[in-house]
Amino acid sequence: MIKAKNFEYNTNLVSEEAHETHIALYRGYVDKTNEILQQLQQDPQHEKAHKNYSCHRSYKKEFSYNLNSVVLHEMFFKNLGKGEGEPSEAFKQLTSNYENWKKDFIATAKSARGWCIAAFEQRTGKLCNILLDNYDTGVLMNMFPVLLIDMYEHSYFTDYADNREAYIQEFMKNINWNVVNKRVETLS
Repeated sequence: MIKAKNFEYNTNLVSEEAHETHIALYRGYVDKTNEILQQLQQDPQHEKAHKNYSCHRSYKKEFSYNLNSVVLHEMFFKNLGKGEGEPSEAFKQLTSNYENWKKDFIATAKSARGWCIAAFEQRTGKLCNILLDNYDTGVLMNMFPVLLIDMYEHSYFTDYADNREAYIQEFMKNINWNVVNKRVETLS
């Protein structure tokens, strides 16, 4: 079973009310992940497993959806702050060109319906900005998330309504680069 982490309100990105609502949503994903894990332990229905439809298939499919949501939210909340630090030289080296990377990250966030992720792509050894429109669709193998922005409406609508651009610009000012840089350090 997994335990929900506590994420104190520590950012200027959104109001405390919006933050608490977002945390409640995250805890719901933790609860559902644990419910699925419990069901898989108690009655996994292995003998009835089938590719077209089965309870086991549903458990496995919903497990990846909910657990990915938990992990993505945890990484997002951790890389939020009040603009602590600066991108490290190691981070900038992973981008090839920091200013071009930043423009692409912002454009990817604008394009995303769900998540925008700067991820380390192991084959090239570079950062690649990807978008996920769903928690369990479009996840690329061999990629390690380094910086994440939640672009689902629940993350910004309370404070920004439909002004996604303002939310993204404010996010860029509220990155906790100390956390992001530590993620980059783990890559070597």
